[in-house]
Amino acid sequence: TEWVASGVHFAKDLVGAPSNSKTPLVIADLARQMATEHNLEVKVLGEKECKELNMGGYLAVQQGSKFPPQFIHLTYKPENPSAEVVKVALIGKGLTFDSGGYNLKAGAGSMIELMKFDMGGCAAVLGCAKAISQLRP
Repeated sequence: TEWVASGVHFAKDLVGAPSNSKTPLVIADLARQMATEHNLEVKVLGEKECKELNMGGYLAVQQGSKFPPQFIHLTYKPENPSAEVVKVALIGKGLTFDSGGYNLKAGAGSMIELMKFDMGGCAAVLGCAKAISQLRP
């Protein structure tokens, strides 16, 4: 329970932080730190690597940001996997606040001030990764 709670707490801290404090670079550094602390593999792709992989949709959304893209890929591998182990992929979108462009959510109730939650999917996956890396199933 403690390890699951630490993952939930990590995710809540990311989502609850001021949007200007959790930039793509900061989140990528947190992922690298988590990987080091919890024996995970991490690869962070920058703009060049994303272009080489033809990730045009991802790069198109990112163009509005003043920060470079940071596509985070964390991997947990069990030490002694049984034959029944099934690979599972968790994917979470991590747009940090506003990637630029026009505000299409204008008007009363648009909740534009809450757009920092656009990185909630990324936060949830990073929180799960932290919990899984400590549970070590």
